[in-house]
Amino acid sequence: MKNILIGGAWPYANGSLHIGHIAGLLPGDVLAKYHRAAGDNVYFVSGSDCHGTPVGIRAKKEGKSPQEISDFYHEEFKESFKKLGFSYDVYTKTSSEEHKDFVRDFHKKLYQGKYVYEKEVPQAYCRTCRTFLADRFVTGKCPVCREFTRGDQCDACGAVLEPETLTNPCCALCESPIRLPELPMKPPAKTACTNACKSLPTLRFCSIPSCPFPLKKCADGLISALWC
Repeated sequence: MKNILIGGAWPYANGSLHIGHIAGLLPGDVLAKYHRAAGDNVYFVSGSDCHGTPVGIRAKKEGKSPQEISDFYHEEFKESFKKLGFSYDVYTKTSSEEHKDFVRDFHKKLYQGKYVYEKEVPQAYCRTCRTFLADRFVTGKCPVCREFTRGDQCDACGAVLEPETLTNPCCALCESPIRLPELPMKPPAKTACTNACKSLPTLRFCSIPSCPFPLKKCADGLISALWC
């Protein structure tokens, strides 16, 4: 008998499941059922991604909190998977206390191991919404295929992008044109001139190439992802 661990992709909890989600997750369920039938010890896990930028975008557009949006779709996901006959041993969510504890512990080890360094980076800012914009909050024309896309990846051609490479960049929330800074900037104070330009606050980034998440110190002194 073998011990088999199967980890399914975690869909963003920002909208109902579609055929693309199911197509990507179904092979894992088939594999889990096959190995159980073969007598193997199977642990099939997945969950809802409640902290991705798409959740924030949906929340902004609906005037709700990310927690409200993600909780609603997480429950909808669980019911859908149940009706479809998926055999998850555990289906959880990134906003669970267990997940938060793991993330804090993981990033604490990164910080203690000196895999984290400080770096100043420029970031897009929408003067209409008065907020900084993550890559998915920036839309425009893809520099490769010229199709309309978001700032992290083009769905039309598959190119991985950076927001500053887009033509005619706009805020995904209010559709206002934005200027992507070449130098570090921060939003002006309400009473200041809109042309004010100052340094961005320092963010902490993990130096491991496969870990893109910005980090911060929590009130308890641990290191965690900004969304945690």
